Amino acid sequence: MSSESFRDIEARSFYLETCGCAKNSVDSENLIALLSQNGLRHTADAVAADILIVNTCGFIDDAKKESVAVFTDLRERYPGKKLAVTGCLAQRYENELKKTGAADLFIGNRSIRKTAEAVLKLAGAEAAVPDRLFYERNFFFSTPRSVYVKIAEGCENFCSFCAIPLIRGRIKSRSEESVEAEVRALTASGVYEINLAAQDLTAFGSNGNTESGTAALERLLKRLDAIDGNFQIRLLYLHPDHITDSLLQTVASCKKVLPYFDIPFQHACVEILRRMGRKGDAAVYSRLIKKIRTLMPNAVIRSTFMAGFPGETKKRAAEVGAFLKENRLDWVGFFVYSREEGTAAARFRGALRHRLARRRAFQAKAEWEKIQAAVTAEKMKAAVGREEAVLIEEPFAGEPLAVGRTWFQAPEVDGCVVVKGGNPKAGDVWLCRIVAANGPDLEAEALRPWIV
Repeated sequence: MSSESFRDIEARSFYLETCGCAKNSVDSENLIALLSQNGLRHTADAVAADILIVNTCGFIDDAKKESVAVFTDLRERYPGKKLAVTGCLAQRYENELKKTGAADLFIGNRSIRKTAEAVLKLAGAEAAVPDRLFYERNFFFSTPRSVYVKIAEGCENFCSFCAIPLIRGRIKSRSEESVEAEVRALTASGVYEINLAAQDLTAFGSNGNTESGTAALERLLKRLDAIDGNFQIRLLYLHPDHITDSLLQTVASCKKVLPYFDIPFQHACVEILRRMGRKGDAAVYSRLIKKIRTLMPNAVIRSTFMAGFPGETKKRAAEVGAFLKENRLDWVGFFVYSREEGTAAARFRGALRHRLARRRAFQAKAEWEKIQAAVTAEKMKAAVGREEAVLIEEPFAGEPLAVGRTWFQAPEVDGCVVVKGGNPKAGDVWLCRIVAANGPDLEAEALRPWIV
């Protein structure tokens, strides 16, 4: 028997590549834990692996193309290895992808348990896996001492442009006790930054009732805030239509919960927002921003806006620019509308009109980005002279420099801090003095270790 044939039968090592968002990374970390607990060995080297796994993204067109490119490239480079494709793209197009024969296994992501069992079977190491929303992880894709904790899966908002409910299903929340237990274990092991993630944090514990308020999330935050230790909690994705006064009061009262608000407004024109399935408008969202800043003067607000949604005109796009100038958000991401089959918005205009509208959409996006770049640059300049704790992500080899983030910079999406001096290591938290701002990024001098 050839060595390659033996490897096909006795596959025991796996390589996993993740596409898409942080929530997808958590799924990958759970999958790694399950496969490792059942006899497979995780390797970061595709050459050394028997099975290659790609956890795909299927949210928008660009993400889908990237995911296909990743698993196609792995198949071409390693034709003798087994290839498993999971994640959002596989969930959404499982039947279509299976017909291509481009991988040995295509399986969706509604159940990490089923994904793990299918990969184990492919490896010749079948095992029964317990069915849970989360599993104890011992490997993280995030930088040292920063971990994403997913507290719910799925979404009940059914925004007309969004395919997430089609992919992830309806909301399923973890218990408050399980989240608390995980955070206790993580912080006891030295984790400094807990990033709470979900498709919509405000829906945590709602059991599908979008009018239930945020009481469950508030209880959870208070429980986590009471855990001993020096760590911080960041909230990622709060639907603007469901943020309550009591939630804002809770964030303001919790010492460990950062006043960092990730609120995807998506647009400012009321006609566009209604077509999106949103309840607010520019005035309502402006009042929310003012309320946050009045209650927490140092609050940081991040958002996203979508250009080119069906019905957007030059005048309606200009309303977003006016909103950005008026409200001076700290961080904003912009993207162009992707026409996703199966969503309500896909029926708003045909494929030809959609292609024609994209040119204007990219123009609007560029105009918004120019407005926001100036605002963010001013916000960063205002930080010069302050002393802030900086979580070090990566030292520069052979140089007295390191890259990190302070509390008002979320991982991967906001700016960074370049730290000079001090010889900090990845995962250290250093007290630094901000000495300069370069657009969205900062420069700082290392003062002393805060947490090593």
